Amino acid sequence: MSRKNLRLVLIYILVAITLIFFIFPIIWMVITAFKPEAETQRIPPAIIFSPTLNNFFRLLGAEVGSYHYGQFLFNSIVVAVFSTMISIPLGTLAAYGLARFSFRGNYSIAFSFLAGRFMPPIATAIPLYLMFNTLGAIDKYHSIVTVHALVEIPFVVWLMRGFFLEVPSDLDDSAMVDGCSRIGALFRVILPTVRPGLFATIIFTVIVSWNEFLFALILTRVNTRTLPVAATEFIVSFIGYDYGAMSAAGVVIGIPIIAFALMVQKHLIKGMTLGAVRA
Repeated sequence: MSRKNLRLVLIYILVAITLIFFIFPIIWMVITAFKPEAETQRIPPAIIFSPTLNNFFRLLGAEVGSYHYGQFLFNSIVVAVFSTMISIPLGTLAAYGLARFSFRGNYSIAFSFLAGRFMPPIATAIPLYLMFNTLGAIDKYHSIVTVHALVEIPFVVWLMRGFFLEVPSDLDDSAMVDGCSRIGALFRVILPTVRPGLFATIIFTVIVSWNEFLFALILTRVNTRTLPVAATEFIVSFIGYDYGAMSAAGVVIGIPIIAFALMVQKHLIKGMTLGAVRA
């Protein structure tokens, strides 16, 4: 075997090991979700077993107060959709201004959006709780939607600014010569040009909101509880962990976002490669 082929084989082996390392916990969660309840506690764990849907039935039939898990799924959808609807327009407009207008401190302002995310979320959790508690906004949709939008906006600004910078400003000038306003040029010419990047950013914000746990934990109770927080209900005091139901909850949480990503994967791939090759 030549040195080139040996190097290629080693690269493939390294990639396979890396994939197994990251994917195995997900595969194990899916397997556990279909195990009988007695098998989930078995040590060493059983590899061969009779699959069952009981964990999913128990999950969907579980109640927290007077609410079923269908309500928590609805809450997650509402929070993810509305926070994305807020963060995308605001972040896109800010990113366009930072990409197209040259002024002193332009890059510093753009970087400050991202730098704000360097602070650990737990550092702002207690102040946010105290503020919303004082306003009587705990367990309200608008409170968790607002916080999620604030978390997402810095990433939207940073991502969309990069996409806008890849588009020549001559397109804006041409559109304005043809009678468009600056906003008209943005919506009629520039956004269609960076559509793949916009879709990639939307996917990113939905995933961030869907998976967010800390702020949803402190700002929601039962009425607006999201799926990641509701899944912790299966950590039962004195009994231990209900691994089967927790794994089923993980599968239920993952399926909608995976299905969404698959539906828009074409736009996601284009968005990830936008600007990778310059003309």
